[in-house]
Amino acid sequence: MTNKFLTKYSIFWLILLISIPLVSINAQTVNVGICDPQVSVCNPITSNDFAELMAKIADAAAKIGLPLVAVFMIYSGFLFVSARGNEEQLTKAKTTFFWTIIGALLVVGAFAISLAIKDFATKL
Repeated sequence: MTNKFLTKYSIFWLILLISIPLVSINAQTVNVGICDPQVSVCNPITSNDFAELMAKIADAAAKIGLPLVAVFMIYSGFLFVSARGNEEQLTKAKTTFFWTIIGALLVVGAFAISLAIKDFATKL
């Protein structure tokens, strides 16, 4: 009981101690368009609102995820060709193809959901 209690609250305090300095670091430069890195800490995200941030995250996820999906589609096709009727290798190829399709649906679905959130946030 004590270990869980200490772990739970130590994680809370760790997150709190990390987030307070990040939030309070020269908040004036976040809203200013021009930032001098030698004078203050600049905003590395360069997003001015939540909708822009969601669009950038969705774009990055799609740029990483879709090439991975293409590579695994080619790999599963290679597994199908190299199976040559062997049931064990065909099962492996089918499983790889199935999970590749599931991954593709997740990447496209996450992109669509993030764009929907972005659209919702801009209409607020």
